[in-house]
Amino acid sequence: MKKYLCFILALCICFVWGCEKAPESQSSAPAEESTEISVQAEESVFEESVPEESDTVSCYNSKATITLKKFDGWEYTVTEEIKGEQYARIAFHPEGKNGSVEIVMDRLGLCGTGLFSETGTVAGHEATLFRYNENGAWECMVLTEYTVFYINNTSSKWYAEYENEIFEILDTLVVELHTEETSQ
Repeated sequence: MKKYLCFILALCICFVWGCEKAPESQSSAPAEESTEISVQAEESVFEESVPEESDTVSCYNSKATITLKKFDGWEYTVTEEIKGEQYARIAFHPEGKNGSVEIVMDRLGLCGTGLFSETGTVAGHEATLFRYNENGAWECMVLTEYTVFYINNTSSKWYAEYENEIFEILDTLVVELHTEETSQ
């Protein structure tokens, strides 16, 4: 047993000593070349993986993908799948403002008491706008032909000032419904 232990110990010492005492002519030149090649490869991979900034913003769930065009001076937030639910949304607002207009991919529930509605058009689709204050800004909107999302408005403090821009952004809305085959 002692012979095997001594043999293993001697092998380890020789191995460590051999690695430390490599001839200079073998270790210095190839090591530098391989380091340079490695660094060059990493740089080129990094350059290729930098995505270009898109002029659209999208979100999706198993039922649909929605896309909006980005406008200068507006901030956009995308949220997808909260707590395992098939929830997704795009929220947007003018830079520095609180509240937002949100396209929410989820079920809608409204209380009908005191609810006013009117029809309009968004992105070429018939829309119903709902509000609880007869003369106030709409609070929620649905596009008649789509049941997979609704549009929520929490921008009451700045809505009147930006109403035209809000509808310009909403008019860029593109909806791609997923069939069972594409969502699996």
